[in-house]
Amino acid sequence: EKKEIAAASGRTSAECKETMSQKDDRNMAEKMGVVRRRRKLDEAVYSQSDSLAGMRSPKSRLLDD
Repeated sequence: EKKEIAAASGRTSAECKETMSQKDDRNMAEKMGVVRRRRKLDEAVYSQSDSLAGMRSPKSRLLDD
């Protein structure tokens, strides 16, 4: 399949290897992105619970006003 794709696009084997490594990089980046997204969700949950706790305290209510 890879050879056919390379032949169809007229790429050299070196270029084909390069794109394969780029694909690997993208896969890694996507995995990292998923991890970051999960972390952001966790942070959102924590900040939400913090703001709920803050709503109960009168100090933050004064700050909000």
